[in-house]
Amino acid sequence: MIKIGSLLWIDKSNHSAVNNKSKKISSYFKQLDCLAKTLLKNSGINLCVFTNNAAEIRSWFKAVNHVCPDLIEITESYSVPPGTPFFGAHYKLEALTAGRRLLTSDSDRFILLDTDVISLRKFSRSQIEAIELSDLLLYDITDQLEPTYGVKSIDLSRDIEEISHQYFSSSIWYGGEFICASAKGLDRLILEAHKILPSYFVKIKELHHIGDEMFISAALNVICKNPGEIVVHDQAEVKIISRHWSRFSQPALNWHMQHSLLHCPGSKPILEILSAFKEPSRAPIGGFLKIYSWFVRTYQSLKRGGVMPS
Repeated sequence: MIKIGSLLWIDKSNHSAVNNKSKKISSYFKQLDCLAKTLLKNSGINLCVFTNNAAEIRSWFKAVNHVCPDLIEITESYSVPPGTPFFGAHYKLEALTAGRRLLTSDSDRFILLDTDVISLRKFSRSQIEAIELSDLLLYDITDQLEPTYGVKSIDLSRDIEEISHQYFSSSIWYGGEFICASAKGLDRLILEAHKILPSYFVKIKELHHIGDEMFISAALNVICKNPGEIVVHDQAEVKIISRHWSRFSQPALNWHMQHSLLHCPGSKPILEILSAFKEPSRAPIGGFLKIYSWFVRTYQSLKRGGVMPS
């Protein structure tokens, strides 16, 4: 059985909302609403939300008269320094630990998604086979680092080596929006991530990237270097998930829409709008994202004094 969860750690004193134009916590409630609705519609899977404040989430869903996803309260077993960017995302390790408790057999799989992910279609047979055959099924975004963030992969590779205290002939950067694992895979990932976390916090001011992707990618590279019995695959071949940035025209939106899951870190306002729909479907999702992307790129072009995009 496939279980799917998402993390929403609520701490208003450390709510930096780095990748969100809205500074309101309710933006994340709407994203969860959109993800939960589309997952249930396309795959018949109930979303489970891991949070430190279930009461506030439940209250919002009750106020808007929407069906609340399953909620599981989690607590911190480690402290994140106040003011750290992407503060709440650092508790992803706590969510993975809670997700591990949902797996009761060797055939069960757990998928952790970011809140700003949306389901476009049900998992295909080939995607389900990839999920079933992997202890860790991951999203390699190494080629996106420089064009998206302006960060060279070689710099992040050095960071990974610094916090893991290991050398890698070729390190990989994994997208934190999608982690799929068996119980065995989760046990190993949680173990390696806990080993790395103290070093990550010690060196946090020296790193080129701050966030869960840093220490989780480091842990995954350690596992890939010495997998043992852990079977690790990349999801790219079966197109489970893609990350779409509204400010970029390549790859084309149509290519992103071929995937079963779409991560929209630069299009959170659209996810908020789609939350108002009872059952958001692929056609309006694609239409809204296309229009929003055009406006974003037009604004960028005019700001630079360039030519408006077609």
